[in-house]
Amino acid sequence: MHTHVRYDRAGSVAVLEIDNPPVNASTAAVRQGLLDGLARARDDAGLVGVVLAGAGRHFVSGSDLREFGGPIPGPQLPEVIAAIEAHPLPVVAALSGSTLGGGFELALGCDRRVALVGSRVGFPEVGLGMIPGAGGTQRTLRLCPPPRVLDLVVGAEPVDAEQALADGLVDEVVDGAAADLRARAVAAARTATKRVLRELPVRGAAPGELEETARRLLARRGAEPAVVVAIGAVLTGTAVPAEQALRHERAEFTRLRMGADAAARRHLFLARRAARQAESTDNTL
Repeated sequence: MHTHVRYDRAGSVAVLEIDNPPVNASTAAVRQGLLDGLARARDDAGLVGVVLAGAGRHFVSGSDLREFGGPIPGPQLPEVIAAIEAHPLPVVAALSGSTLGGGFELALGCDRRVALVGSRVGFPEVGLGMIPGAGGTQRTLRLCPPPRVLDLVVGAEPVDAEQALADGLVDEVVDGAAADLRARAVAAARTATKRVLRELPVRGAAPGELEETARRLLARRGAEPAVVVAIGAVLTGTAVPAEQALRHERAEFTRLRMGADAAARRHLFLARRAARQAESTDNTL
């Protein structure tokens, strides 16, 4: 088993603990570890469910942006999510800290989501010149009305666990420590059933509300490519079958990811993070 993903059992539930410090970013090694852990759980006699959890503070803070400059090494996130959806056992995500971008898409691929008070979820991709690329614009449409999905994806602002519960993005919020979250997620895995979001119908909206929300967001954010493409991806998801919409989303994500604007924004993000880390190091000397 990969050291980035530890396999444990809590009675009849397998626990896959993602451990990729400092912020539990999704990397090729993490994704392969998840696939291996899911395969092991499939063959582990006596199991009734699986829990995905993060070691340390975060579940999965997002994808490692350093992978985005060229072809993303496999296995890629959609493959991991497909393995979760096809798994015979229900898979529960235990969300803590920041669960953003690809980390939140991973959670949306699970059958249930249990979040710790104080945690937050969201899609920051538009702020980085991209859109979600592993179902973020599509699985959310099965949980929230499309205008709310537009706000989440185009607004690119995370929401706290309580708001996520109100929006239907998570199924339960736990008030306590990390151990309480883990225990509740294990308990949920014992009674959960499969619930594959992409197989559910898209939520409805009042006539004209989706278009008005799109106009408001365009006026606020401007007609940046990622904003326009994100709106298009959500609108596509309301009009075509899920598999077609997911292919469209992935293609647009890849196109934007390889563009100059996204590359410049990633460079700036990574430079700012390096500067903060250097400043923190200096302050501790």
